[in-house]
Amino acid sequence: GQKWLVAILVSAASLFVFSIVGWGLLFHFFGGCGTNVAFISVTIILSVVVTAAQLSGTEGSLLSSSLISAYATMQCYNAVTRNP
Repeated sequence: GQKWLVAILVSAASLFVFSIVGWGLLFHFFGGCGTNVAFISVTIILSVVVTAAQLSGTEGSLLSSSLISAYATMQCYNAVTRNP
């Protein structure tokens, strides 16, 4: 029981750190274009909204919201690297 809880919390924290560092790197390397800034900003806002929505319910899960945030960050990276 307790080991799984620690594993879930460490995994969720790692994914959130990955997302936050990713957002910073995206702004640093791709923040020169207005479209890219919009993509990155929308990704951050939606990640916060998803996390808040997950935690507001009775069965909230940090792991699923952190995974969604990490996936959205990866998709944002794909979008800004392909934007001419």
